[in-house]
Parts: sequence; structure tokens; C-alpha cells
Amino acid sequence: MSGFDSVGTLLADIANLLLEGLRIFSLADKRHWRQDEYEQVKALEEALNEAKKDFQELCPLVNGQSQYEHDRKYETMQELRLLRDKFRAHVQLLRDWTRSGGPINPVWVRETHSLQRELHRAQCRAARRVFTSSQESSQRCLGAFLVRRTQAKVAVQPNRQVSEADYQKRQLEELGACKKIGSFDRFGEEDMVFICDFCDGHLIWEDLENVPTERTAPSLPRWQGNSQHWQAT
Repeated sequence: MSGFDSVGTLLADIANLLLEGLRIFSLADKRHWRQDEYEQVKALEEALNEAKKDFQELCPLVNGQSQYEHDRKYETMQELRLLRDKFRAHVQLLRDWTRSGGPINPVWVRETHSLQRELHRAQCRAARRVFTSSQESSQRCLGAFLVRRTQAKVAVQPNRQVSEADYQKRQLEELGACKKIGSFDRFGEEDMVFICDFCDGHLIWEDLENVPTERTAPSLPRWQGNSQHWQAT
């Protein structure tokens, strides 16, 4: 059946595996459960809910559910098939646990969260490939497009003074857009990196203290000295 795989069928397979994991716990003897077992159930539920949420939010960005669901780009198929195999192996561990009994391995909760993160980024990259293929003259990342769209909504007219309240609102909206398309993480022992979920593009700051904390507003007075603001483009 692999020859008929698509984004939709592979995501459905992964969702069914998560549901199978939850079913395993629903049928298990809960009399001797500890915190680890309940956390594992919660982790499976969170992974399933985020996968559904991502699918619902990404479809409108690439001209609707049909185009995203039926996409069969080679890179996407390879990535989602590999991820499906990882989820299948993960659920098999849970199935084996019910047969052997005893306390659950607490490491499995972290593995579930790790797979959840991989699935989120895989869906983002799948949507980005669909988006890029529809933009004949542009290779702009879908994540960058979403941030730029937010910036355009809150753009300030040239030579117009902006109140502190409006400036703070604009900054929060831009920050919200950035948080939706990627995340900050440690890179090595001292560096900090921002990684885009859609394309793996990244920005690296070699010193944690140099990570920007505010956006530079052209219409507001600039601070003197070593500014920690950042200039969005």
C-alpha cells in the first residue's frame, strides 16, 4: 500500500497508532498505576491533539485540505513514512509492557514528546513544500511568509509617530507569529539558536546575552549604548 501513500494517509496511520496507544492504557489494570503511567497517557493525548490542530491550521495556508492531504512529494513521503515507523515501534513498546506488567519506563514519556515534536515539524515542512511549489517565482519559506504577513498587518506608515501602547501591541503580535513558526533552543554550551519549523532555517547568537529582547521601532527613540533590540525586515 506504500505506493498509494499521501500526506493524508500517513498522518491517518500515525493518528491511529496514537489512538492504539491510548486504547492500550484504557484497557490496562490501573490499580497499581503511578504518576508515570498517567503522564504517559497525557503525552499520547497531547501528541494526538497537536497533530490534529496542526493539520487543521496548515490546510488553509496551502489552498485547502485537498491539496495538502493528497500531496505526495517524495521528501514528504520519506519523512512521514520514517516517522510512522518510529511511532509504530513506540506503540509496540507500550503493547509489550501490558503483557509483561510492572511499572512503565519513564523514558517513554520523553520519547513520546520527542516524536510529537518531530511530527509537528514534519507537518510544517510538508506544508512548506506544497506552498513553495505553488509559488512559481519565489522560494520564500512559508514560515517567513507568515511572519511577514503579520508584520504587514501591523505596519506603521512612514513618518508616523507610534504610541508606546501601539508599539507594544505590534511587538507582541510579531512575537506571537515567530513563536508559531519556530522556537529558540540552546546551541552548544553558550550559543542560542532560533530554528524555523518549516525549513530548518536558523539564526545563531554566539552569546546568550546578545539575544534580542525587543524589536527596534524606527519611530521611537533609540537607546544609547549596546542595544539589545532587534530590527525586523
